Amino acid sequence: GLTGFGQFSGMVLAQLFVLSLFQAATGSVYQVLYPAMAAGQQQSYHNGLFYLQALAGSALGLVAFAAIWLLHLPVVFYWAAAAVLLSLQQDFLRKVLLTQQRAKQTLFIDTLTNLLQLAALWLLWQYGTLTLAGAWMCIGLSFVPSVAAGIGCLGLGKPFLRQMRFAWLQQRSHSGWLLVTAAVQWGAGNYYVVAAGWWLGASALGALRLGQYIF
Repeated sequence: GLTGFGQFSGMVLAQLFVLSLFQAATGSVYQVLYPAMAAGQQQSYHNGLFYLQALAGSALGLVAFAAIWLLHLPVVFYWAAAAVLLSLQQDFLRKVLLTQQRAKQTLFIDTLTNLLQLAALWLLWQYGTLTLAGAWMCIGLSFVPSVAAGIGCLGLGKPFLRQMRFAWLQQRSHSGWLLVTAAVQWGAGNYYVVAAGWWLGASALGALRLGQYIF
């Protein structure tokens, strides 16, 4: 229904906001810096950044789940948070594989996620059991195989603090302006939709997002 779609859309907007900031802090910088580095630096940066962003994602997950538990929010928020965290990981893997010109592996993990997600959502809809929590559960679980496959494609070494520190210095030096740009771009594209949903309710937000998708 329109109200359920509006609630779902509000969560998606939050997901896109977190994703845009995470991209700016990790994958976007990697795509620029990695090709210009020497081979030895590339491996150190590649390894260090993977473990660094995985650590950041884990910390973000702990904060999110703790906040949901403390605020006594419904179970759908747990599934939505898990889906967001896994989507961050999958997006990072996509950017790494694309930067390394491994298009086939990128296409594989994308196809795996999308087909599983569409099939699961279609089955729930077909049997009349598609709920907000069920939708986010399908979305979250559909990322698990692709994240596992993407990590397997990377050929990572063991985590070393030296490599993580090297990656941190690179990210800190170059990601500041990208973070600000990402926040401004998200706001410019979604401010009126979020404001309308806040004042007019979930149904209005659903209608506006549906209009955006069609447009």
